[in-house]
Amino acid sequence: MTAGTTFYAYGVLLKPLSEDLGASRFAVGSALSVFTLTGSLIGPLIGREVDHRGARGMMLIGSVIMSAGFLMLARIEGIAGLYLAFAGVIAIGAALLGPITNTALVANWFHRMRGTALGISQIGLSLSGMMMAYLATWLVTSYGWRGAVLSFSAVPIIIVVPVIAGIVVNRPQDRGLLPDGAASEADDLPSPPPQQGTLREALRERELWLIALLIGLNFTSSGSVIGVVHSHATDLGHSPAEAAGVLSLLAGMAALGKPLFGSLADRLSARSAIALSMSLQVSGLVAILLAPTYPVILAGALTFGLGCGGLIPLFGILTVARFGAARLGRMMGATMLLMLPLQLAGLPFATAVFDRTGSYAPAFVTFLVLYALAAITLTRVPSGSVEE
Repeated sequence: MTAGTTFYAYGVLLKPLSEDLGASRFAVGSALSVFTLTGSLIGPLIGREVDHRGARGMMLIGSVIMSAGFLMLARIEGIAGLYLAFAGVIAIGAALLGPITNTALVANWFHRMRGTALGISQIGLSLSGMMMAYLATWLVTSYGWRGAVLSFSAVPIIIVVPVIAGIVVNRPQDRGLLPDGAASEADDLPSPPPQQGTLREALRERELWLIALLIGLNFTSSGSVIGVVHSHATDLGHSPAEAAGVLSLLAGMAALGKPLFGSLADRLSARSAIALSMSLQVSGLVAILLAPTYPVILAGALTFGLGCGGLIPLFGILTVARFGAARLGRMMGATMLLMLPLQLAGLPFATAVFDRTGSYAPAFVTFLVLYALAAITLTRVPSGSVEE
């Protein structure tokens, strides 16, 4: 639900926010990049705390912060308020509920079939996007963007907090178990000791930089396309409901892509799975770019969504394969910090291109070039894994 009410819903909110606040699409779209900035800057801190204390407490705190942020967002009167509420408060809450805590939690519980487990655990990211594409469109049409955002404030408290409080356990050792659900033969199995290491030490790892460049180029391109595809569809003359269908289909296929690519990583390798993911994204983006008819843009959304759906689990799989579960939170946090310049540029670039040319097409072509650079980077990423 976190991704649905922020990342996916923002594409629906982009136009009404721009019109109501009297701001350009560039100014409004850039708030999503600052949202990413906030999450990336606190990523290393979150990673360190996850490695030392576990994910559960931070996820509960993040839920409360997100709810408060949406209440603030519903009352803003200008662009400064948008940045404070969405790119500040909500971004902090979302980061605490984001891929670092989720991936570390799953990695602690699973060794065998870890890729499949990560993929399944993150289906909700895309399913919430699939639902929110229609729900956010309906809420904005019926109650305005403020009413839509106000309703989002209830989601973390009513849905997310009870799930975390009732289900989430930091490590299997906390329940006297071993990873993969095996029972411990010892009466008292201690939790693994926290791993030491600083951010500076993590940044000395050459492989970390390669992973950051590879995933950063993918995240920049895919995130920007998702952020503007709803507006792109309406700009082509399709109705808001048809545009919601495009975004919903993309999100639905991304949900399918998560367990699919997680399973492929278990059976083949993370590198092979990422190569296939990028191939599908490129094919889908070409269709979205050309899109002479509504069925073609739907086909593009289907293919693109299936490919980009695997990115988040593959990011975690690749990182844990190279650095181990004990350092996963710290290394993912450092990677997110390194990816920051790329991710900050994506959506503002796409919206600035639109403001200047009246079309997203030149931006889409640029993203195709970024995928080519990512493919080159992939050839330099080692294929081995650490022993745990």
